[in-house]
Amino acid sequence: YNKLSYNLFIRKRFAESIAINKDALLKIHNTPDPYMNIARVFWTEQHVDSAIYYMHLADSNFPGNPTIQESLKDLEAHKTMKK
Repeated sequence: YNKLSYNLFIRKRFAESIAINKDALLKIHNTPDPYMNIARVFWTEQHVDSAIYYMHLADSNFPGNPTIQESLKDLEAHKTMKK
Protein backbone atom coordinates (compact mmCIF):
# COMPACT_ATOMS: atom_id res chain seq x y z
CA TYR A 1 0.00 0.00 0.00
CA ASN A 2 2.75 2.46 0.88
CA LYS A 3 4.51 2.16 -2.47
CA LEU A 4 1.31 2.48 -4.47
CA SER A 5 0.14 5.38 -2.33
CA TYR A 6 3.49 7.14 -2.76
CA ASN A 7 3.51 6.60 -6.53
CA LEU A 8 0.05 8.12 -6.78
CA PHE A 9 1.09 10.98 -4.51
CA ILE A 10 4.15 11.94 -6.56
CA ARG A 11 1.98 11.88 -9.68
CA LYS A 12 -0.40 14.29 -7.91
CA ARG A 13 -3.22 11.77 -8.03
CA PHE A 14 -4.19 12.77 -4.53
CA ALA A 15 -7.75 11.43 -4.40
CA GLU A 16 -6.53 7.99 -5.49
CA SER A 17 -3.73 8.08 -2.92
CA ILE A 18 -6.25 8.86 -0.18
CA ALA A 19 -8.55 6.06 -1.39
CA ILE A 20 -5.70 3.52 -1.31
CA ASN A 21 -4.81 4.54 2.22
CA LYS A 22 -8.41 4.38 3.40
CA ASP A 23 -8.55 0.86 2.02
CA ALA A 24 -5.32 0.09 3.89
CA LEU A 25 -6.91 1.34 7.13
CA LEU A 26 -9.49 -1.42 6.81
CA LYS A 27 -6.90 -4.14 6.27
CA ILE A 28 -3.73 -3.12 8.10
CA HIS A 29 -3.93 -2.41 11.81
CA ASN A 30 -0.32 -2.53 12.96
CA THR A 31 1.06 0.70 11.48
CA PRO A 32 0.14 4.39 11.53
CA ASP A 33 1.30 4.81 7.93
CA PRO A 34 -2.13 4.97 6.24
CA TYR A 35 -3.29 7.71 8.64
CA MET A 36 -0.06 9.61 8.18
CA ASN A 37 -0.15 9.23 4.40
CA ILE A 38 -3.68 10.63 4.26
CA ALA A 39 -2.63 13.51 6.51
CA ARG A 40 0.33 14.30 4.24
CA VAL A 41 -1.89 14.41 1.17
CA PHE A 42 -4.28 16.80 2.88
CA TRP A 43 -1.35 18.91 4.09
CA THR A 44 0.05 19.07 0.55
CA GLU A 45 -3.35 20.22 -0.68
CA GLN A 46 -3.42 22.89 2.08
CA HIS A 47 -6.31 21.20 3.91
CA VAL A 48 -4.57 21.57 7.25
CA ASP A 49 -7.64 20.84 9.40
CA SER A 50 -8.16 17.52 7.62
CA ALA A 51 -4.45 16.73 7.93
CA ILE A 52 -4.59 17.43 11.66
CA TYR A 53 -7.69 15.23 11.99
CA TYR A 54 -5.95 12.22 10.42
CA MET A 55 -2.76 12.82 12.36
CA HIS A 56 -4.80 12.84 15.58
CA LEU A 57 -6.37 9.54 14.52
CA ALA A 58 -2.86 8.17 14.04
CA ASP A 59 -1.89 9.48 17.48
CA SER A 60 -4.93 7.98 19.19
CA ASN A 61 -4.26 4.57 17.64
CA PHE A 62 -0.46 4.71 18.06
CA PRO A 63 0.17 6.91 21.12
CA GLY A 64 3.69 8.04 21.83
CA ASN A 65 4.96 7.63 18.27
CA PRO A 66 7.62 10.36 17.89
CA THR A 67 7.05 10.82 14.15
CA ILE A 68 3.35 11.43 14.71
CA GLN A 69 4.08 13.83 17.57
CA GLU A 70 6.53 15.83 15.45
CA SER A 71 4.12 15.96 12.52
CA LEU A 72 1.31 17.18 14.79
CA LYS A 73 3.56 19.96 16.09
CA ASP A 74 4.45 20.97 12.53
CA LEU A 75 0.81 20.95 11.44
CA GLU A 76 -0.33 22.99 14.43
CA ALA A 77 2.46 25.51 13.83
CA HIS A 78 1.52 25.74 10.16
CA LYS A 79 -2.12 26.30 11.08
CA THR A 80 -1.17 29.04 13.55
CA MET A 81 1.03 30.79 10.97
CA LYS A 82 -1.80 30.80 8.41
CA LYS A 83 -4.07 32.82 10.72
